[in-house]
Amino acid sequence: MFSTLSQPGNMTEERKKGNFKPDTFLLDLKEAVKDADFIMEAVPEILDLKQKVLKEVTSLCPPDAVIATNTSSLSISEVAKGAAHPDWVVGTHYFNPPRIMNSLEIVRREDQR
Repeated sequence: MFSTLSQPGNMTEERKKGNFKPDTFLLDLKEAVKDADFIMEAVPEILDLKQKVLKEVTSLCPPDAVIATNTSSLSISEVAKGAAHPDWVVGTHYFNPPRIMNSLEIVRREDQR
């Protein structure tokens, strides 16, 4: 979907309205993740912090929610140890600049290989 939508002029106003909802900002983590199917964690590259965030988030979200950690230097398996369901944690790496490089790498944990 990104490759089609990322090109100028490829999205009509009607399609924008149908595909994109207005942003909603929530300060309550429980409210933010209670019905989530996909959660992107993007806190600083501090292992203990990432594990703490995943522990809290996975205690509040549905048990089958996919959790993506946006790390470029930490082990996905180590980050996932903080999650209630480590098997649902993946790594993600967006290529920059995202408006030009429309690729997303999804990284499995080392213990899944």
